[in-house]
Amino acid sequence: MSKSRPPRDCPIKGCFNRTWASRGLPVCGDCAGDIAHIMSAPDKKRTGELMWEVGVLQRVIERQTQQLLDHKSSAEQPTAKPIRTVPGVVYYLRVGGYIKIGWTADLAKRMRAYSPDTVLLATQPGTRKDEHRLHKMFAAHRTHGREWYAMTPSVMHHIEQVAAQHGTPDPVTFAARPVEVPQPRPVEQIKPRGWTGRRVS
Repeated sequence: MSKSRPPRDCPIKGCFNRTWASRGLPVCGDCAGDIAHIMSAPDKKRTGELMWEVGVLQRVIERQTQQLLDHKSSAEQPTAKPIRTVPGVVYYLRVGGYIKIGWTADLAKRMRAYSPDTVLLATQPGTRKDEHRLHKMFAAHRTHGREWYAMTPSVMHHIEQVAAQHGTPDPVTFAARPVEVPQPRPVEQIKPRGWTGRRVS
C-alpha cells in the first residue's frame, strides 16, 4: 500500500493554498482552474505573469514525472527475475494405470525415484516452460497431483507422436526396490471436513 504524500504549498507565485493532492496535481485547485482556462483560450492575450505561472507548472510536472520514472526503474530492477530456460528433458512415464509428465535436468538420476515396474514411454528436449505448457494442454485429463494424467486416447496419441519424432528413449535404470507413488483416493474414502468418525446419537 503506497503512503499518501503530505500536502505541499502551491508553487504558483502569490498563492498560499495547498496542492490538490487527491487529484495528483502539483498545484492547488484554484490555480489549476486558472491555468486550464488560460490553456483553453490561446487567442486571448497572456500577460507575463500568466506565462510565468504556466512555465512553473510545466517545470513542476516535468520534475515530478522524472522522479516517478526514476523511482519506478530503481524499484523494478531488483525484483526482475530472469526467465528460466535451463535445458533438460520432458519425460512421459507409465506408472501403473497412470501417465506422469515431468521435467528433469538429469534423466538418469530422476528415473531412480520410480519403481521398477515404471515404463519410460517417450522423452523430448525442453524446459520447465514446455512442461507447464503440456500440463495446461492436458489439464482436463489430470487425475491427481499436478503431473498425473489418465491414459486417455488424446494423451497416448501425443506420446506416440513424441516417440515418433524423437525416437525411442535410451534404457534407464529405475529403483531396485518398489517406490511409493501417489495414487488418487476413491471418492468414498474422502471424508468431509470436520468428520471425526463418531456417530452422534
